[in-house]
Amino acid sequence: MVVVDGRLDAFDTVKSLKLDNAYYRSVSSADGAAIGLRSS
Repeated sequence: MVVVDGRLDAFDTVKSLKLDNAYYRSVSSADGAAIGLRSS
């Protein structure tokens, strides 16, 4: 994610974020678990 002057300027693909970004995986996993979508 790239923020320029307080606005979102660029964002990587979901596939890339899932593979390469521990923070994204953590947040998306927690969000899914909170609403019952987490797959184990």
